[in-house]
Amino acid sequence: MAANYLHLNQRGVTLTQVMITMSVISAFSVAIMALMQNQLSVQQEMNLKTTALTLRQNLIGTIANHQAWSQTRTKNSLMKCLQPNQMYCNSSQISRTPITLYDARGGLIHSSAPTAGYTTAGLPCSTFSSTSGNDSCPLK
Repeated sequence: MAANYLHLNQRGVTLTQVMITMSVISAFSVAIMALMQNQLSVQQEMNLKTTALTLRQNLIGTIANHQAWSQTRTKNSLMKCLQPNQMYCNSSQISRTPITLYDARGGLIHSSAPTAGYTTAGLPCSTFSSTSGNDSCPLK
C-alpha cells in the first residue's frame, strides 16, 4: 500500500516545483528587461551621435561653399572687414564671437543666438539651455 501512495504522488506537480519554476522565469524576465533597457539607451546614444555628426558635416559643407560663405560674411556685421575689398582687419574689428551661418541663397543655417540649437532629429530649435539642459533641444 505504501508503494501505491508514492506512485499516486508522483503524477502531479508539487507546489515547490511550481514556485521554483516561477522564480526562474521571473529572474530570467528581469534580466531580459534590463538587457532591453540597456539596448534602448545605447541605440538612443548612437542616434544622437549620428545626428551630431550629420549636423557637423552639413555645417562644414556650408562653410566650404563659396557662395554660402560670401552670404555669411555679408550678413554678419563683425565679418565686414573680411570682404574682398578690405586689405586687413584692424585690432578693433577682431574679436571672438559666434557667427550666424547662411546658405548660398541667404537662408539661415545656424543661428548664433544663445538659445538656438537642434533637436535629436537634427531640426533647428530655439529652446537650447547650456545651464539647465533641454531634452527637446539637446544639441548646440
